[in-house]
Amino acid sequence: MAHRPISRRLAAIALAAGALVLVAACSSTAATAAPGASSAVSAAPGASTPTDTGSTAPGGSAGNGPVSSSTSGASPGNLTENLVFSGTFNGTLTSAVLAVLATGQPSGCGPDGNGGFNFVLVGSINGQQFQIDLQDPTYQGAQQYTNPKGAAGDLTIHVDGPLAMKDAAWTSEQEAYTVTINSDQKSGTVDAALRVSGQSSDYSTPEHLTGTFTC
Repeated sequence: MAHRPISRRLAAIALAAGALVLVAACSSTAATAAPGASSAVSAAPGASTPTDTGSTAPGGSAGNGPVSSSTSGASPGNLTENLVFSGTFNGTLTSAVLAVLATGQPSGCGPDGNGGFNFVLVGSINGQQFQIDLQDPTYQGAQQYTNPKGAAGDLTIHVDGPLAMKDAAWTSEQEAYTVTINSDQKSGTVDAALRVSGQSSDYSTPEHLTGTFTC
């Protein structure tokens, strides 16, 4: 058997070694992510990772997400009332909703956060729509509020209606009343004399309002 010269054998060994180095380099390159490529667990460009910021939504607790209020957005629906009107207009309001204010939002119901108490209800009596507005800017909590005739009480009740008649209105200002706000601060009882405050000739005598309300 002929033997190749030593120089040829060394050249063949060197060539084989170089091939091994080249294969190893190619394998290393394949295992390395290409520039700009993301791994399978990375968020897609523009996507956000869900996190709990711990922020407190209005009316909610930290981390619970937005909490809707019954008096935010649409009116919460029919409320059960038992408000009896007697006078020029006689009838009983048995159902109402919170009125939508000029801001486009429903009326509040209960303490207003500024030391007051208020609600505005709208409902129909004998097919005619009425609005009842109760306000007390110096609210002292759930209790009974009374006012003698002739005194300027802080709590006032205004009634507008029938709403189709723009000048029909009554108020409890300087009239006798007893109003009780229950412990839930969203219901109570009322017994109030209402004097005429509008200009309607059809509704030009006092009314008396008694019964229970809820908002």
